This record gives sequence, structure tokens and C-alpha cells, in this order.
Amino acid sequence: MALTTAVEMKLTNAKMIREFDNQRHLWLDMARDAHAYTKSQLTGNPKQDDVAPHLALALETKPQFLHLKAERGLRAGYWFRNFADLIIDRTWAELIGNTTGQEDNGG
Repeated sequence: MALTTAVEMKLTNAKMIREFDNQRHLWLDMARDAHAYTKSQLTGNPKQDDVAPHLALALETKPQFLHLKAERGLRAGYWFRNFADLIIDRTWAELIGNTTGQEDNGG
């Protein structure tokens, strides 16, 4: 499911939004890869919730994210999906090529 206010608050409390901002280029590159893969598997344009599982799976093996997760003591598996939802939320306009600045949540 797309980023919710409750999840965003948890990410803020865990200082994961700051980490997203600090390495935005890395997370954007991962999101682009996940979006491209998802788009190649569907007819039409993918929605945010179509892309998120692929990005979450990629985060499960990304050393930078695994280090952050361990450093923050975030043991539960849901952090992969939560962080994927954050990345997609913050980069969606770039992923879909929206240059108007208007939000399109893909849903």
C-alpha cells in the first residue's frame, strides 16, 4: 500500500527520512530500476503499489539499506516495504516523467 501518514511518522522517528534525503540519488536509481522492471511486465503504466514490491525486494539485498536498518535497530521485515513506499512517494513524479510538478499518485 502507498505511504501512509502513520508509516511516514514511523520513518521520521527512526530517522529514515533523513537517510533517504542524504542518499536520494541512490534510492532514486533503485526506484527507476524497479519502475522499469515493473513496466516491462505490465500492459500500460504501473501504479505505485505495483512498483513497491519490486523495490522492497531490491532493498532486502542492498548493503546500504541493510546497514541503515541494522544501525537503527530496525529488525522487522516491514521496514523494507515501508522504506520502498517512502522512496516511491518521494520520487514518483520523476519515475513517471512528470515535469509539470503536479502530483499523480498513480492510483
